[in-house]
Amino acid sequence: MNLREKLQDWTDTDVAIHHIAVELCLFQTDNFTGYQWVQWTENPYRDFLEGLLKQLLALGMLETDEDQERVRFNPDFGIHTTP
Repeated sequence: MNLREKLQDWTDTDVAIHHIAVELCLFQTDNFTGYQWVQWTENPYRDFLEGLLKQLLALGMLETDEDQERVRFNPDFGIHTTP
């Protein structure tokens, strides 16, 4: 299952960040509780992953809900083959 499929529905931002980390092979397994400390403590990995989430939102690849606590893959997102 790829990131688009994992984030098809509204997903808590912590879980979305975890899915992004798994896709990037930063986490070896899809074990949310095993890596939860990364998102809940101050460390460079958390900073990187939160920054990446913000960049994906800025690109329009992901969209956020009104409370900005959940994200999902933007079904209309795509990169055109011509500039």
